[in-house]
Amino acid sequence: IDEKIVGLMADRARVVEKVALHKLETGQPLLRPEIEEKRRLAWMNWSCEKNLDPEFGRTLFNVTLAEMCRIEVAKQESAKAKKEAVKSSGSVKICDVHKILTKGGHFFLKDSKDKKSSDKSGDDFMMKI
Repeated sequence: IDEKIVGLMADRARVVEKVALHKLETGQPLLRPEIEEKRRLAWMNWSCEKNLDPEFGRTLFNVTLAEMCRIEVAKQESAKAKKEAVKSSGSVKICDVHKILTKGGHFFLKDSKDKKSSDKSGDDFMMKI
């Protein structure tokens, strides 16, 4: 079962990479709070339907969203780096892409459940890219 869960997340990540490129091409934002909140509530409802604590569903969604956003940002940065490398030299150097992907940026997600700036419930996620 655990292996299947990881496989599903890998499948989701592959879709997210395609979405990332589409958003980059069309200028759409990374996060759309109204959509993320609907999805968070859906995960909580699915948890209830499966006799799980809805807080587990919320936490699982938040962790998944944070990782998928990290993947989306990395894919977009990689695409930008490739485009710039091609522009400047006519070819892509792997080291240029690697520099972008390992630049040590941080990505923060805040659960809308608690609007306070310092939340001790563990709902803030910092992802390193």
